[in-house]
Amino acid sequence: MGGYAQNQAGLVLHLQRVSSPKNGIMQSTDRGVLHMKWRWLRQLGRGVQIVIVLIALLYVGDWAVLEFRVAHGTAYSTVEVTQFLATSLKGNKTEYDLMGTAQETCTRSIFPQKWHPPCWWLKRHTTQWEQ
Repeated sequence: MGGYAQNQAGLVLHLQRVSSPKNGIMQSTDRGVLHMKWRWLRQLGRGVQIVIVLIALLYVGDWAVLEFRVAHGTAYSTVEVTQFLATSLKGNKTEYDLMGTAQETCTRSIFPQKWHPPCWWLKRHTTQWEQ
């Protein structure tokens, strides 16, 4: 056997010895791998918690800024949107009717607040479909 084949065979034998439990008892290397997996999962969970807390803080800050703007009369704006009505017909067909344009109220915020979409989003989505 060549050097590469001997190394591969030796690696396979080593992995079989290390990873196979004897008499149902885990070896220390198996425990180490499990410990690393659990540590990684804990860190991942902690990261997800941090992201959730940061998003919640951003939302609360956005709400506070909006309340400040409401007090000063600069919280709302309007965007002109085109509205269409989609009506289902027989034979899986749909009829689209132009209903016209309308002024839609939006909030000057990052997130939707007070039942209104944010202006930055509404300016990019000026077509509304109703069914």
